[in-house]
Amino acid sequence: MENLLGTDFDWVIAERLGLPTPCVRRKRQLLGISAHGEAFVRKSPHAFRWTKPQIALLGKESDIKVARRLGISAPAVWRKRVELGIRALTPKQHIDWTKARSALLGKLSDKGLAKRWGAKAETIARKRTELGIAPFVRTTPPRRTRVLKAILRLPMHEICRRYRVSTETIKRLRRELGIPNLKRWP
Repeated sequence: MENLLGTDFDWVIAERLGLPTPCVRRKRQLLGISAHGEAFVRKSPHAFRWTKPQIALLGKESDIKVARRLGISAPAVWRKRVELGIRALTPKQHIDWTKARSALLGKLSDKGLAKRWGAKAETIARKRTELGIAPFVRTTPPRRTRVLKAILRLPMHEICRRYRVSTETIKRLRRELGIPNLKRWP
């Protein structure tokens, strides 16, 4: 495979080898082999010429913002940043985990808390998992009807299987509606 890299377009080589194109591209990049036709593009008189002040922007703003500012494509900015070994800008995701904030984990959605605190949902989920707190699940309480009472008279395993309800929920509803728990064996 390595002797084919750079001799043709990545997608052609990927198709020939039966591999996904990103795998071929990544292997080529790791080995430092330029893409097919890239040498010609770089020597083009119309190629973007980077100045020191422009290079200074790399890693200080997102690639997309730098690209807009300079009037070039985001992949061109990414390529130059990677070529120079400059790390991408990653916004800080530090959250001051107070007791009040930790208490809200699992009671509201990770996405909702992330929006409220200006963080990523993944950051919230990681902390929640770290503390062993189950994710928030929005549920609507069942309406207390005759049908519900009839359902709650079924065996617990049957209710769990049919309606995907936890045994704790079934026990709680039976208590609220005054329905005795059924004995398994007569």
